[in-house]
Amino acid sequence: MVFEEVLPPEGKSGIDDDLLNSSLSRFMSIAIDSVADVAPKRSDCKHQPVLLIPPDFTRFHSQAGKICCSLDGILGSNTAPNHKVTDVLPALGTHAPMTPSQISTMFPGMDPALFRVHDWRNDVKTVGHAPASLVEKVRS
Repeated sequence: MVFEEVLPPEGKSGIDDDLLNSSLSRFMSIAIDSVADVAPKRSDCKHQPVLLIPPDFTRFHSQAGKICCSLDGILGSNTAPNHKVTDVLPALGTHAPMTPSQISTMFPGMDPALFRVHDWRNDVKTVGHAPASLVEKVRS
């Protein structure tokens, strides 16, 4: 298994960051290759926009920042020239929006202009209601 490559040698502790980063890039390339042909195509765009939804800074140690940086580096490159990260929407839950310092720490090298804030308390608009009968029909 590829994950075994990033485990420390016997008698050592910790994970080799360089090895982890290169393995993440390989994992992301494999994932992109597996979905690139089946992803819906938009005829009105020269590239397929990609929205990344990572956890926020409270989950810094999840490696989600490294994964997003790896995806951002791969998408739009020669590996996946028809796809491009257009937005990053950290999943805040009930937390405050990420600060510029948190963004640059968790997502080093990514363009801060890609980051969006989802104000779940104020930005949600009701566009309709589903009657209970419809919900019950879909559930069964």
